[in-house]
Amino acid sequence: NKPSNKLKKGSSFHYDMFVTGVINAILSIFCLPWLHGALPHSPLHVRALADIEEHIENGHVTETIVYVRETRLTTLVAHILIGASVLMIPYPLNLIPIPVLYG
Repeated sequence: NKPSNKLKKGSSFHYDMFVTGVINAILSIFCLPWLHGALPHSPLHVRALADIEEHIENGHVTETIVYVRETRLTTLVAHILIGASVLMIPYPLNLIPIPVLYG
């Protein structure tokens, strides 16, 4: 995150990174792919939740982030949808051609 986004990282941010690290250690033992803690925290997501003021100086537009609404709702919804994708096994997943799944 950039300092200009004016986000405040609480102690839960560090706890989330610790839990992600422990899960990755366990997944490594079983040769499974790693998780990462950056799912909905993209710059576009932060910008969508921000209040931005535009200033015009000498013909140039500068944007200043005044406030960012911090929410865990989008993270919760994203993980619920990922969990719901397990319900696609086996029937709807069989309708997708194998070459599409392999990319």
